[in-house]
Amino acid sequence: MILNKELINVCSVALSMILPPALNFLFLIFVAHLTAINVYGELAICIALVSVLTGFSDLGLRDFLLSKKGLSQSYSNGNGLFYPTNLFFFVLLFIIISYLLLGGRNNNIILIFIVYIPEAYAYGVLQKNIFFFYQKKNELVSFSKNDSLFKSLPFLLKLAVLYFSNDLILAIASGSLFSFFSYLFWFYLRCVRSECFFDRAYKPNVILYMVLSAWRLWLPFTISFFSFFLYFGFDRVLIEGLLGSSQLAIYSAAASFISIGQIVVNALWSLYMPKVSRGEDIFGQRKAIFLSIILGFSIFVSYQFFSFWLFGYFYPEKYEPSILILSIMSFFFLFRFPNVVLEIYWLAANKYNTFVRFRVICGSFNVFLSFLLTPLWGILVPAILLVVSEAFLLFLILMCEIKWKV
Repeated sequence: MILNKELINVCSVALSMILPPALNFLFLIFVAHLTAINVYGELAICIALVSVLTGFSDLGLRDFLLSKKGLSQSYSNGNGLFYPTNLFFFVLLFIIISYLLLGGRNNNIILIFIVYIPEAYAYGVLQKNIFFFYQKKNELVSFSKNDSLFKSLPFLLKLAVLYFSNDLILAIASGSLFSFFSYLFWFYLRCVRSECFFDRAYKPNVILYMVLSAWRLWLPFTISFFSFFLYFGFDRVLIEGLLGSSQLAIYSAAASFISIGQIVVNALWSLYMPKVSRGEDIFGQRKAIFLSIILGFSIFVSYQFFSFWLFGYFYPEKYEPSILILSIMSFFFLFRFPNVVLEIYWLAANKYNTFVRFRVICGSFNVFLSFLLTPLWGILVPAILLVVSEAFLLFLILMCEIKWKV
């Protein structure tokens, strides 16, 4: 009964997280059929940069504030997340825009990124704060049901505008603005009007000082986020810089499918990291790892079937090289699921700094070899290194586990 209930919870949370990339995937299929391959590549690099902006807007602060150590801090409230997240978001936005302008990117890439900014703020700031509000109340399943609707409608609007107007910029702008105003409305209803989200006694500058001065506490979460990005995100930036937009389009067609599976991992982390940190260990480490291996293998097999039997029904023939890339990248989940379960338990056992060091080693190893080998052997290199990096991380973790037990 407990297992069935927890599986339902994982599925409920995963659905809200999977639905947006699934609809985004549908949107990308429309783009692939209606535009040239280089335009798809330009859109792909913008989506990669937007994912950096939304993923790093809190620098891992939200996960820290939901951990056992974070919950004990005086600023573990709406103030402690909202004001720093806004600061981090706009600093990152300035850096990314500077990167696009100084890097000599064409005007179309810059324009696509600019129209994505309202959506990035909605997901990078507003949605994270709403998530924090519900998670602190242990109502993540309730949040997920509402979040599914708020994330789905903008993508449906994008699809409709693209289908009827055949204007990519207009479609992105419509969905982006809709996301911003819908999440702003939800944030106002649930957070601003709530008496338990913001602590009125603290001014923004005081909260910012308190959070920034405690950087040593949440820095491991930031480093962990960044090191994971090195081999699950930076690959797209690297391919666009080394091989161009057309090659990035082929790689991104495969990576868009992989993002859906990664959302299941995020759902697992979001549900169980706070619970295990609070001592609510439902399964125990050994059983949780066993279940994660089964889940990872199931997703891997599903991707293999999809790669060789169904991919061609979705993308035009010019994207055929993506099939092999998708098949290779799916091996990633065999190692990713056990790793995220072990990461949760290491965090609860105050061993997170060791885990972060391993993640940095793997991320640096990935980037170095990608820079070295991608110009020689093409876009298969980042796909293979994604799998090798995650497998190497699992190897390091297991060696440490064996050492500690001995």
